[in-house]
Amino acid sequence: MRRPIVVMSMLVVLAGVSCGDHNPECPELGSEYPTTVGRLDDVTLETLRGVYSAQNPRICSTLNEYGFTTGALCMSYGVGLPEDLDVAAMIVRAKAAIAANAQYTGVSDTSALSVISHDVIPQRWFMRINFARQVYAGLEVLAHPISVLMDSLGVFWIDGNYYPEISVPAEPVVSATQAQVGILGMDITFEDFGGDPHTFVIGADSFRGEPVERILEHAAGDAIELRVAWRIPVGPAGGEPAWWFVYVDVMDGEMLLIDQLIMF
Repeated sequence: MRRPIVVMSMLVVLAGVSCGDHNPECPELGSEYPTTVGRLDDVTLETLRGVYSAQNPRICSTLNEYGFTTGALCMSYGVGLPEDLDVAAMIVRAKAAIAANAQYTGVSDTSALSVISHDVIPQRWFMRINFARQVYAGLEVLAHPISVLMDSLGVFWIDGNYYPEISVPAEPVVSATQAQVGILGMDITFEDFGGDPHTFVIGADSFRGEPVERILEHAAGDAIELRVAWRIPVGPAGGEPAWWFVYVDVMDGEMLLIDQLIMF
């Protein structure tokens, strides 16, 4: 079941090259933060979708409003799979198809792709391969990971994307401790199974672990901002595990998101 998300200020939407310290293709860390991805205008988007479709006549999925691959509006079921299915070979083909569409998937280097699961549906029309979330400059990107559907002829559906460039500050301006202090006294409003509202107030004894850095997709009008944030686990004193993750921008201390982890 998809976890509910509670947003206290701005709406955040959470939905490639794995960047390391010695990768010359990566942008300079800390430049032009945050990275902003703009929504394409209608004419540009329809033109790009047409090019994508022409380049991939078997792929029934399309591109989202930012020009990245999405599984929306796809009605194909595949042509089936052989009985002697070679899963390893299918994964190699899947990675190659994703990299061949680097302009739309954000992945140009297949070594950035790590499989987390694969499943064949009972009717054997197709198999689904799910890849792990992007890791950029050592930070997990909390965005929609990539999945593909494949039949014996290859990939016919691609969903999700990585981001080829993300500006990551060399050093946080706001420390983990400062981020924790900044959310002391903040109210978190939630509902129980009966729909009754409750309020939890973050106190000094509410922290359920050490903050870690993550990269978030942050909605900013018609654009996406890729923001680096401290993920702070909180919950009732003495309780384990955390009930919420609170995300705070490492540069300006803005509270970006509260992600509810449990159902009440």
